[in-house]
Parts: sequence; structure tokens; C-alpha cells
Amino acid sequence: MANNRANRPAATTKLFLDLCIAEKNQLNFNNKGLTKLGWQHIYRNFREQTGLQYDNKQLQDKLTALKRAV
Repeated sequence: MANNRANRPAATTKLFLDLCIAEKNQLNFNNKGLTKLGWQHIYRNFREQTGLQYDNKQLQDKLTALKRAV
């Protein structure tokens, strides 16, 4: 079975978390997580700043994994 997990360098993970924090500061977060608008901003900004083409599900799964790791 193939492993579909994306391997991200630490700098990419930090950028992703910085984008999430920025959306939280802009109140694009609710008690369940990012709002639809917040995710749209993260998808766009992540792709613009990294040039990487992770799909939306991969980014959502990464945030979930990071929340569980804490």
C-alpha cells in the first residue's frame, strides 16, 4: 500500500502554522477550527509562498496531525 503522506520540511511546516495563526488573528477561526474563508486564504497563500501543490485534504490533514501532536 502506498504512503500518501506528504513529507514537509520544518520550514514549510512553520510557514503553514504561521498562516494558520494569521487566519486565527483575522478571526477566520471558530471553535471547530478554520472557517471556509480561512482555509481558502491558507490554500492560496501556501501555494503562492511555497510553490508546492499540496491538495486541500493534505493541508487539512496536516493541521489535524499537528493538533493531535500537542
